[in-house]
Order: sequence, then structure tokens, then C-alpha cells
Amino acid sequence: ARMVAVASVAAQVERIGDGDIEGWSAMSCGQAQLDQWLVGGATSLGSSARLVLSNPSAAPTEATVTVYGPLGQVQKTLVVAVAPGAQANKLIEAVAAELPAMVLRVQATGPGVVAALQDSRLEGFQPAGTEWVTPSDLTKTLVIPAVGARDPNATVTLRLMAPEGGSVELALVSDQGLQPWSVGHALALEPGVVTDIDLPKGLAGAIEIQADKAVLASARTVVPRAPREAVQGGVAYDHMWVSGEAMRDGTLTGVVPLEGARIAVYSPTNAHVVVKDSGGATVAEADLTARTVQWLNVVAPPGTVLSTTGEFAWAFVMESDAGYLTSSEPVDVGQKSLTVTVAAAHFP
Repeated sequence: ARMVAVASVAAQVERIGDGDIEGWSAMSCGQAQLDQWLVGGATSLGSSARLVLSNPSAAPTEATVTVYGPLGQVQKTLVVAVAPGAQANKLIEAVAAELPAMVLRVQATGPGVVAALQDSRLEGFQPAGTEWVTPSDLTKTLVIPAVGARDPNATVTLRLMAPEGGSVELALVSDQGLQPWSVGHALALEPGVVTDIDLPKGLAGAIEIQADKAVLASARTVVPRAPREAVQGGVAYDHMWVSGEAMRDGTLTGVVPLEGARIAVYSPTNAHVVVKDSGGATVAEADLTARTVQWLNVVAPPGTVLSTTGEFAWAFVMESDAGYLTSSEPVDVGQKSLTVTVAAAHFP
């Protein structure tokens, strides 16, 4: 694992070369919160969901974790105490087993916690990827800025949950604009029920979500790859989660996680996006047509702080020729002061 830390933002990158959780994973490290939602993961056969709670403050905190699945809220909740400057790890399958889809709500006391979920998968005897799920926005209008991959065999699953229920309109956009998938299709969501929707294979771009009540969304992209240990007919996989982002006019900042990273950037209006480093130099720029997503190559070393200003949603996406895949999303450091902590976590 490799951690990149800077003054205002930080990113964590892990490249696991073998074993059951072989794959790439990355995330931007965030600030402690009192109430947050993690949209991703599963506890069904072959899946492990490890919740990591960090307390960067000098005061103790306690987190109550509520689990939601395809049948709604799971009755059993999890209460976790996290000491000052400490980290707690909990396997969600020990609380709620056999959930093919789930959402977690983490409510903390006092100084709050930094929450992340490690989603690790097996497909038979082959690794099927590991990735970090970070908090998602809860609002009526969301954009998932990166779904799909270069590999035409990539598959995408959209996950939705409305705590109070609601009606949702979905649309997929590419660099060419609106795509035929689900245009004009309204989906009714029952309160607290987690719903997964498979996109047709080969579709890539960004997903727009419009709802009449606050909704949560994220998308999982899965890429097949040749297994390190060949078994006849065996296929290994890697995957990434990209959370739904609320559209707001402001500055988004992220850290380049790996060499060769690309930025998938979405704009709801005709706009010119400029990606700058911390010194003000332009790293990438593009003209965006309304409701399109563009993929920008990043020519900057890992650890470089990049930012955009305007009404955009974007994410870093990293892919390798060997079939490894991961992503990380920027944070808004302008709304309030941001204190981050990056702590090494050792997993079996």
C-alpha cells in the first residue's frame, strides 16, 4: 500500500499483487463526519465488506452503523467505539450476512468518524477485486461521473437507495451526449430498499440521477482479466466504485493517485473545464457540451494536487493493460476547514 498526503487533501492507493484480494484500490481521504452514507459492497457468498472507522481527533467517539439491503433496513445495528487517534475495523458479514447489495449509514457522536468500506470479492477460486467505498452525497440530483472502462467487456451495476422512498429518473451520457439507455424511464424506490440495476455491456460515460426525494447512488464497474494462477476456464476480475456527486458550483480538489490516471469530468452546461495543479499551472483542459462527459489524460506525477473550479463532477480513473482498475473522487475543501488523517491499515 502507498499513501500520498498533502496539506489540504490526501489519497490512499493500494496495489495488491496476489492473494484473495488481488487488485488495485484507491480513495481520497476525507474529514470526520457525524452522519454519512456508504453505498457499495456485499456480504453474499464470495464477498467481504470490511468497515473501517477512523477517529483523527483527541476525543473519543461512538458510531452507530445501520445496514440496508434489498429488503430494506436490517434490524440489527452495530455500535462501535473508536478511541482518540485510533481506528476500528468491523466485518459487516458478521452483522448482516448474505446481502447481495447494501448501503451503510454511519452516525457518530462527538467529533465524528472518517468512514470507508473495503469491498473485496472472490469469483470461485479467483480474486474478483478489492476497492474502497467512500461516502456518497444524499440529495435529489446526483451525477456518477465515471462508469465503464476501456475494456468493452466491462460490466456496470448502478446501486440506488432512497431513505424515504421516491421516484427516480435515470440517464446515461457519453462524450457524444445523451445515450438511449433508460431515457424517460422512471423507477419507483421503496423506502430503505437497496436496488441494483445492470447496465447493458459496453456502455460507458456518466449517469445522471434525478429524484423527487433525496436519493443515494453509486456505480460498480467490473473488468475481467487473465488470472495469475490459471485454472481451466477461470477468469479473474477487478472492480471500482464511483459515488454519486451532488452538482454544485465550487472548487473540487484531488490528489493524482497513480501514473497514467485519467479524469472523467461531467458538466451539466456548456463549459470550459481547466484542471490546475497547486501552483496554478494548467494540467488539462477541454470544452464540454452540456450533459456530456470527457476523459482527460493527466500528465502529472502521483501526489500532485489538482483542482477544478465551476459546476463539474469528476473522478480519477486508473486502468492497467493487465486488467486492474480503481478510482478516487475529489473533495470540496472550500466549504469548511479540512483535517485528514492517513493511517496504515493491515488486512489479511
